[in-house]
Amino acid sequence: MRSIILDLDAHLERRLQDILYAQLSRLVWGREDKHQEQLAKRVRAMSFHQLFGLIKPAFDVFDEAMARNLKEIHDLRCGPAHGDMTSLTFRGRDLVSDHQAVAELYVQWWCVNKDINKFVEKAIDDAKEFERIGKNVSSGRANPMEK
Repeated sequence: MRSIILDLDAHLERRLQDILYAQLSRLVWGREDKHQEQLAKRVRAMSFHQLFGLIKPAFDVFDEAMARNLKEIHDLRCGPAHGDMTSLTFRGRDLVSDHQAVAELYVQWWCVNKDINKFVEKAIDDAKEFERIGKNVSSGRANPMEK
């Protein structure tokens, strides 16, 4: 059970790293990969709390429940990660003996992932597309929608 909880949280932490890197990498101009690599290394070294603290205001604007649910899963991870095996409870239910609680945790994790996908699509991908079109307009391209 401990491994499952740690894996679910690690996946969410990686998603936060990907979101932050995607946004910050747009600020790194030029063709030298070493700058992108430096940025990636710094983002990967950040803790969940650092990542979440930076991204949470954007999550709150998008969907406050998503931030709450993400934090709930991470908080569940903290006990087992620090050797406290007595804290394997999710919403007041024992994850070791109550298989329905495990299913509920997985559904919660799955929903958070779906919400993160929606957030990335709306807040990041759409913004990048608008930025690309704006650059095409400002450069005077005949067809601003052209890639």
